[in-house]
Amino acid sequence: MSEKKIVLIGAGSTMFTQRLVANLIQFPHLGPWELGLVDIDAEALKTTMLLAQRMIAMKEAEITVYASTERRDLLPRANIVVTTIAVGGRRAWEKDVFIPRKYGIY
Repeated sequence: MSEKKIVLIGAGSTMFTQRLVANLIQFPHLGPWELGLVDIDAEALKTTMLLAQRMIAMKEAEITVYASTERRDLLPRANIVVTTIAVGGRRAWEKDVFIPRKYGIY
């Protein structure tokens, strides 16, 4: 199977990125994957990259991971692009969760 490329913009969000990597690892039959991690916060990106590399190594998953603070470096050939940026702090996040929940969407 050919390698697919997913780029995660806002990868400095360690919790979200950790779940995404865990999901990619959990379904090895969907791989191999090329995973691009992008964030404007170089320190947060470094932490997330190290976590992703450890997770991938522990499971010997077919995932090649790259990181950059410049999205243009990693977007070429992407099959999937996910954005996980947060604007507006906790109040905005609560609206993202509670408004859909009001209509039965979780």
